[in-house]
Amino acid sequence: HSFLWVSDKNGWRQIYLMSRDGKSETLLTPGNYDAISILHADAKDGHVYFIASPNDPQRRYLYRVPLDGGGGLERMTPADQSGDHRYLVSEDARYAVHWHSTRDAPTTIDLVSLPNHKRLQLFTDNDKVKKALTQLKLGASEFFQVTSEDGIAMEGFLRQPPDFDPSKM
Repeated sequence: HSFLWVSDKNGWRQIYLMSRDGKSETLLTPGNYDAISILHADAKDGHVYFIASPNDPQRRYLYRVPLDGGGGLERMTPADQSGDHRYLVSEDARYAVHWHSTRDAPTTIDLVSLPNHKRLQLFTDNDKVKKALTQLKLGASEFFQVTSEDGIAMEGFLRQPPDFDPSKM
C-alpha cells in the first residue's frame, strides 16, 4: 500500500509515491518544474493526472505519469492549444470537463475524452464575448522575464495602450 505525497524538498513542487511506512519513496515527476496540482490518481488506469508548466511557467497544461515510477511524463493538452487549461477529470480518467482561455480569448468549456483529448461536446464557446473583443482596439502585448538581484527569474506580461508611441517616452 502507498500514497501520493507532494513536496518541494528538492526546490520544485514534485509528486512522490510513498510507501505506507514512509521507508520507500519514488519521485514520479522528476525535472525542473512544479507539479501545480494533482487532479486525479487512478490505480486502475495506472496514472496520476496533474497540472504543470514544465517549459512555460505562464501557461497550465494537463499531464500524466505512471504511478509505478517508470517515468514517461505525457502531456495530455494538445500542443496547438497554448494558454491556461483547467480540468475536472472523471473517476475512471476517460473524460474531463475542460476550460481553456488565453490572454486574448475568453474561456471555452468542453467535454474531452482522455487520453486523446478529443472534443466530445462543446458546452460554451463564449462567441458573443469573442465578437465583442474583436471590436476592441487593443495595444500590443508581450510576455517578458526579469531577473531579481538574487538571480530569480520572474515572469511578466505587458499590454501597451492602443495608442502607445515609444518615441514619446
